[in-house]
Amino acid sequence: MNPTISLYCHIDGQTCEATASGGSGEGYSFEWSGLFNEQYDADGVSGGDIGCYPYWGWRTISVTVTDSNNGTASASTNFFCPA
Repeated sequence: MNPTISLYCHIDGQTCEATASGGSGEGYSFEWSGLFNEQYDADGVSGGDIGCYPYWGWRTISVTVTDSNNGTASASTNFFCPA
């Protein structure tokens, strides 16, 4: 059984947070891609800041969670970086 993941990005603060649940293992690890700077990772929740500068326009933020039995789940969203 794989974990599930939800991803939410806050436009105003240029931040994202991912929450993992379920799966067949204990504990989760998160791997982010795109213009993302992880700030925290604890108890199935990971989040941080989107590093837009010097980029602008639509960017894709992706995250993959892995549980201790190597079950994985991924999520992605598009985020608009202001000029």
